[in-house]
Amino acid sequence: MVIDVDYSCQLIGRGSTFVDKRTGEIFSLTCLEDPDHFDAMTSVGHHADEDL
Repeated sequence: MVIDVDYSCQLIGRGSTFVDKRTGEIFSLTCLEDPDHFDAMTSVGHHADEDL
């Protein structure tokens, strides 16, 4: 949760869960913690158009 555009505030809620394919490590991230990680991801499966 961002308060007054202050990204240093406490993040509330659970992030997305990931598994590192090389190490098997399970970790959780939010888009605010590591936006580059999310931008580098490749979509898999069917997703609604972004224009909707």
